[in-house]
Amino acid sequence: MPGSPAEKAPVFVLNPSADRKRAADRERWLRETLATEWPGARMEVSARPGDVARLGREAALAGHPVVAGGGDGTVNELVNGLADLPGAVIGVLPMGSGNDFAKSVGISRHRATALRQLRRAEPTPLDLIRFTSDRGDGWCDNTLGLGFDGWANFHAHQNRLFTGSVQYLYAVVRTAFSFGPVNMRIRMDDQPPIEGRYLMAVVCNGAVEGGNFRVAPMADNRDGWMDVVLMGPVGIPGLFLRLPFFLFGTQFRFANIAHHRCKRIEIETDTPLGVHVDGEELGGNEVSCLKAELRPSALQVLRAAPISS
Repeated sequence: MPGSPAEKAPVFVLNPSADRKRAADRERWLRETLATEWPGARMEVSARPGDVARLGREAALAGHPVVAGGGDGTVNELVNGLADLPGAVIGVLPMGSGNDFAKSVGISRHRATALRQLRRAEPTPLDLIRFTSDRGDGWCDNTLGLGFDGWANFHAHQNRLFTGSVQYLYAVVRTAFSFGPVNMRIRMDDQPPIEGRYLMAVVCNGAVEGGNFRVAPMADNRDGWMDVVLMGPVGIPGLFLRLPFFLFGTQFRFANIAHHRCKRIEIETDTPLGVHVDGEELGGNEVSCLKAELRPSALQVLRAAPISS
């Protein structure tokens, strides 16, 4: 790869469809701001599915850091386009509804602050999760959610009234009345398999999903581990009792919510499940078998640097 990504100005790839097309309103702001405050940086705009990966790959091959202007889906598309490029550097300018990946690398959701952070940031290692399933494969940068988690994500994206945390809270309530625990067989690394009925399984590279739900508060996307959160059977009243604890990362006080760490995991179910990958639906909500493996330092990422007042 010619040049060093750390030494070249970044290419911002803006997804105007992010946050239900609200990101399109920020195109002029970003173009004007880059022209005056970040000489050499440039902006590309995706026009159709696949453009984020294509434009990002072209920029990375030329040695530029690539910054996703959008939400978690935009970041995921960029990651899937760059994951096999040695030395590739990514960043994020949050313009989505949840912006979970931005939280995991310390980037502010306020655009002006985020740009200042990116200007000071240095590339640091980023772990990724490589997954395969009976309904598709790819890369995950934040979380893989199966069962309740996957169906809640599906309902959140179907809703057109709410955004942000309210959108996900609505989806959680709707899912609570339509989905129950299923039989799962789970094998982590070389440990004996775990078999039982579970409401959800979440494979985590980052700590937060759905905007503010701290599903795996101990997760760190540079520590070489996946964090796995399992929730066993629980009735609707018990589920609603537990959900607020996910906002504070204190849910593990309940006996039927468990935490594990591993580098490889296989999950099989007797019922096809809704599954999300970084908030994007996988396989039409009909996944029965999923395998995932942690790939340490698969990419470099621009993490937040301290901002002076």
